[in-house]
Amino acid sequence: MLDPSPYIRLQCVPMFLFGVLLYFGTEYVLSFVLSAQLDGVHFHMARCSASFFIALPIMFQSWTKSTDVACSTASITSLILFNGFALVATWYARIFAAEFVYSKAIITIMIYLAVMTVFNIYILLKSGWHMGTIQFEADRQFTMNRFFMFDSYGAIFIGFLWMGYPDLLLRRQIRFPLTQHHAYVCRIFGAILASSTIYGNAAVFFKNPSDRTRGLTTRLAVNILVLASQLHSQYAYHQWWTNGHWVGMSLWTLWMGLVVLCLVNVFRGKHK
Repeated sequence: MLDPSPYIRLQCVPMFLFGVLLYFGTEYVLSFVLSAQLDGVHFHMARCSASFFIALPIMFQSWTKSTDVACSTASITSLILFNGFALVATWYARIFAAEFVYSKAIITIMIYLAVMTVFNIYILLKSGWHMGTIQFEADRQFTMNRFFMFDSYGAIFIGFLWMGYPDLLLRRQIRFPLTQHHAYVCRIFGAILASSTIYGNAAVFFKNPSDRTRGLTTRLAVNILVLASQLHSQYAYHQWWTNGHWVGMSLWTLWMGLVVLCLVNVFRGKHK
């Protein structure tokens, strides 16, 4: 069987660097893709996506060192889902937002996403597609299992909402009608959020408690970065965002609180 670890690490480095650049140089990155006038909605949604690009590669990298090959399978599957979802979103933008995007940039992104989707599917198949067979329920792990399933359902549900109905989600949060170039940035965020459903769903079968804990800490890191972006956007871009934006912040705060409670439960279990 093929060892998928080197191929996962190969993708982690550029993904992390892109995330850092997108988070701190948002306008610079978006200016290569969108020809439309950029505003606070573009910047905010791009930073939310960047939060995942920063945190997920760190988790994937740590999982490649695990003795449980199911961790690598979860990483590859998550990458396949994101590349596939993002490819559809970019294809949609090329057709319905053609006047607001740079054609060469969009085509380049589509080619890259298509190649990486096929590449990761090949790696997944050649590595044996190990998903784990026994649900881990030792000691306090049952509480973590329930959280992981909640996390998985939340990621896929909210991610699909952002991909399919960004105008509905932002209807009372922004001060102007949503356009197709705004929707594209929202759908990329939805794509990476929905793809993160995999590590919550797969983690209930991981053999090593430390691998499961890494999943929790990664979700915590993502939520902190997203919440920081939301707080920044609320005050820095108030001409574009309404007070309804606090609803989204409350959701991510609740999600983060659940992660913290689960981590506290794990910590207490280790020291009993």
